[in-house]
Amino acid sequence: MKLFKICIFVLSVFTGFLAFGFAGATVNFLNDSSLKPLSSDLQKNFQINNDADLISGEPNLQESQIIQELEQYVPDLGDLDENEIYIDEINHRLFVTDTANNRILVFDLTLDNVLVDYIPEYVFGQPDFNSYSPGATESKLSAPGAIAYDQVQNNLFVFDVGNNRIMVFGASSIENGQDAVNIISPDEISLINPLIASRLKNNSTGSGSNKNNFISSIVLWCIISLLIIVFVVVIIFYVVKRKKQ
Repeated sequence: MKLFKICIFVLSVFTGFLAFGFAGATVNFLNDSSLKPLSSDLQKNFQINNDADLISGEPNLQESQIIQELEQYVPDLGDLDENEIYIDEINHRLFVTDTANNRILVFDLTLDNVLVDYIPEYVFGQPDFNSYSPGATESKLSAPGAIAYDQVQNNLFVFDVGNNRIMVFGASSIENGQDAVNIISPDEISLINPLIASRLKNNSTGSGSNKNNFISSIVLWCIISLLIIVFVVVIIFYVVKRKKQ
């Protein structure tokens, strides 16, 4: 009888734990998959440039060479895609996606647009170089992907995959951890200059990824709960059978 009560207690505790985990997974899914727009006063001052000749387009040989250089000397960046770096040849800066650390790094370039060194000067998506956590505020990023740059208005476009949104940062002057000037829904990507959109579309599956993570979490919880329930039922059956004997 004592074992039976223990089994019931364990089952009750696990049921509460399961409910808590399910609620947490649901909250995370809702937080990650919804668009976080900025206040209207910031949005109304933002304009999208459509001058295709001055927008970042297809990757070039120099970008490929820099990727090889970064992967060799800054291995923490991992394997970079050509849509995850951009060379600002006018202001001599290099923007690089650091997906694992939820940020965009900015490196200085020489007048010939060659890396000065392998130490970044600025960071988008984090308040400083010692911060790495994902976030969904106006200044934080979560698993950023492809980037593009508007050299006319000096705006950096970042596909914030973890939050399923496109962040737009003003880059005329840069400060660590600065707020975005606008946030665009992936559903509105067709309204952006086509060359920018073509780079960002490589990461347009963010919401699907979040949905899959959510479903995977629920399936895992269900499997664990089923195993626990089966275990408890077997114990109860064993106790009842022993009692009858």
